[in-house]
Amino acid sequence: MKQNLVYLIAGVALAACGGAPVAEDPYADLPEDSLLVRFEANPDIAEDQCNPNVHYAMRTTEEAILLNVNFEVNRQDITGSGLAIFDEEKTGVARNTGEFNMFDAYPTPCSEVSVRVSDISCRTEDERDAETCPNPIFEGTDMFASFEGLQTY
Repeated sequence: MKQNLVYLIAGVALAACGGAPVAEDPYADLPEDSLLVRFEANPDIAEDQCNPNVHYAMRTTEEAILLNVNFEVNRQDITGSGLAIFDEEKTGVARNTGEFNMFDAYPTPCSEVSVRVSDISCRTEDERDAETCPNPIFEGTDMFASFEGLQTY
């Protein structure tokens, strides 16, 4: 009982002094009018295959943004997905994570895969027509043999 009282007093004192660490905002450096596209290792995929997770984030006042994303893989295959990013936590940043290829992993390691972004479009639920998403920022692309971002014409 005495030990529990000591822990309680120590916990109250620590909280009162602001000793509890404040979680850093992982999107603090995310510029306005940009879409973060981060490729991350997928722990569910064998090392001799390629199907990374792709994390998307965007600052927005909208509750949800609908994305259409298409990638050209090894100059022959097209893969992509349509997904929504949400601001569920009401932080001003909508986000979501999906797999690079929603069907199957590529049968070679990502270090042997070349990727070219062929389309990234955004729209709100109220809009019928999608537009190119603003200023895509690509991270984690060094996992691929080569990577080309969205081409501007």
